[in-house]
Amino acid sequence: MSEPLRRVGRARTAEGAEIVWTVADGGRGRRWRSRLMDGDRFTEGLLLEVAADGRITRLELTTAVGLLTLHPDRAGERLHGNVAGPGGMRHLDLEWGAQHVLLVMGSPIVAAAAVRSRSDVGVGEEARLHPAVVVGSDLTPRVVSARIERRGETTWTVAVDGREERIEVDPRGIPQFGSDADEWALERPGETKR
Repeated sequence: MSEPLRRVGRARTAEGAEIVWTVADGGRGRRWRSRLMDGDRFTEGLLLEVAADGRITRLELTTAVGLLTLHPDRAGERLHGNVAGPGGMRHLDLEWGAQHVLLVMGSPIVAAAAVRSRSDVGVGEEARLHPAVVVGSDLTPRVVSARIERRGETTWTVAVDGREERIEVDPRGIPQFGSDADEWALERPGETKR
């Protein structure tokens, strides 16, 4: 059994935003956190929790519009949550099931979790359509079809509404950002997780 993954990194996204991210494996699965900056402007804060079997268990997303929370119901048949913003509260109730994927437009973290949950897709197989819940910076989730294709051992494409994003994910499930990316251990040297 491998050691739990506990890492922090900094990189530039394909769109040029600076991303700082953390990932930590725990008893209930994996927790991602990230922050996106466009120059000096904060654009997005994210918390994504994924069960050990790859199922999404919680998404929290902060943008200029407000705060979004989404999580599957106990039966795994609906995605519930809300958006809190200056205008008040908007409750969310969306279709959800085992074949659904969750995507946040422009988020390599959420895309990496989505493709990792589809590890049964073989390299070069025909692209598969999956029902998807897609969230943009306006925090309005939409139920659409996402086309997911595995182009290489670590390279995937995810397409929604004619917009295709390429994602490269290493064997640990971490998105790869290129040669200018930095990555470190989450704990101090010699420190262990409590």
